[in-house]
Amino acid sequence: QLAESFNQMADRLAEEQASLEQRVRDRTRELQYSTDQYDELTARIPLGIYKLRIRADGTMRYEYVSARFCQLCGVAATDVLENAAAALAPIHPDDLDDRIKLQQEVARTLQPFQWEGRYIVAGQTRWFRLESTPTPQANGDSLWIGVMGDITERKQTDTALLEAKHAAEAANRSKSEFLANMSHEIRTPLNAILGLTQLVLDTELAPQQADFLRKAYSSGKALLHVLNDILDYSKIEAGRLDIERMPLRVEELLQNVADLFGARIEEKGLELFLDISPEVPSAVLGDPLRLTQVLNNLVGNAIKFTEQGEILLKVEVASFNGERLVLRFAVSDTGIGLSKEQSDRLFQAFTQADSSITRKYGGTGLGLTICQKLVSLMGGRCA
Repeated sequence: QLAESFNQMADRLAEEQASLEQRVRDRTRELQYSTDQYDELTARIPLGIYKLRIRADGTMRYEYVSARFCQLCGVAATDVLENAAAALAPIHPDDLDDRIKLQQEVARTLQPFQWEGRYIVAGQTRWFRLESTPTPQANGDSLWIGVMGDITERKQTDTALLEAKHAAEAANRSKSEFLANMSHEIRTPLNAILGLTQLVLDTELAPQQADFLRKAYSSGKALLHVLNDILDYSKIEAGRLDIERMPLRVEELLQNVADLFGARIEEKGLELFLDISPEVPSAVLGDPLRLTQVLNNLVGNAIKFTEQGEILLKVEVASFNGERLVLRFAVSDTGIGLSKEQSDRLFQAFTQADSSITRKYGGTGLGLTICQKLVSLMGGRCA
């Protein structure tokens, strides 16, 4: 009986062992199938995928690397899985220390890992970006599942764009310096011509001679205005225009602007009104020369484009925080006005609201651009 019981027990153990071995084989096939499916899926993705375990003692082991990961790095999967350092071997020597330090830091803080650096693959230098997110484990390890992508083309594009930007800036500086120098060289003899013309106009001349000289003087003044605009614009573009900070009397400055245009206002039959808010202090700190230049341009434009009616120059307090006072200057007129589309182009250099305006009224299209840049340099804005 004992022998029979022993044989029965042995048969049951054999059956259980056979069943267990079958389940192991079935499970192995399932795992292999799952792995094959996973490998097939990752092979279709243009990014390298990896799973890295960083143990509590700081040592590392790759638990999975996709075929694309190995292809990008130029390493064999078996080498990486056996020795994690194999994945670091292709990194460019100049970037290796940065990669190691960052990896040690994120392993300590468990912050997401993001790194861009160079690899040397098949003798060529390539740029890669790695990203991974940690999952803390109960035993103190951290599991990092990450992706790796080739960003060489993007880096090359960024470098080309940066070089083009630097070249454009250098060309722009050269252009501004050239314009500034040329404007200065032309303005000096032009001022002499205008001065001599004015002296001749003060002598006795035949009516026709006086008419010719007045027209020449007027054309010379117009040319000087164009040169002054170009010179100011060039100085601003080259960063060579300084803003002063000195006391100025607001009412006196506005009155000087009004007096400057008195003859033109009377000639066109217009009216110019000044509206100074009572809250505006009598004296403030600013740059009287540049503020006058801005207001002259705005009022001059208002007169140029207004055939009848009036122009209003208004100033009021925009804000005051106890230390810094901001004034709002506004010029309005009853002239031809602007459409929404024209307003959007108002402060673009070398542009007019309409091409017909240039033919009818003249101008370089720089006036308002200069005003905007001057106001910006003075800490304000144009609208």
